[in-house]
Amino acid sequence: MNNILITGAYGFIASNLIRSLENKNNFNLYSIGTNTKNSSINIKTHKHIESPINITNLETLCDNELPDVIVHCAGIGTVLDASDILKSQKSMIETSEAVFSYAKLNKINKVIFLSSAAVYGNSLLKKSQRLN
Repeated sequence: MNNILITGAYGFIASNLIRSLENKNNFNLYSIGTNTKNSSINIKTHKHIESPINITNLETLCDNELPDVIVHCAGIGTVLDASDILKSQKSMIETSEAVFSYAKLNKINKVIFLSSAAVYGNSLLKKSQRLN
């Protein structure tokens, strides 16, 4: 049986991924994230913690069952201005550092890394401002 860890559980991509995998019998799902939008996911079908993504919380979540793959979806998806870009980049760096450190420490070789709009920086912001 495959163990899958999904970060950013309450985000659009991660929550839809969880919904699509939660009823499959050949996966053990683990998810982590902070619920800033009062979103809901079905946490009865898998192990979940609502908390910031750091090594301690990742180890607590997965306990003795190491994931075979990590799907790293955490990040801020909405970019409205330059301060959002900086906040998102800082958050993405911190969570990514925790995820990759956790993976390295536990010899997890499969990490799928998804991105958010904020990593595109000022070019995205300038383009969106031109469209308005």
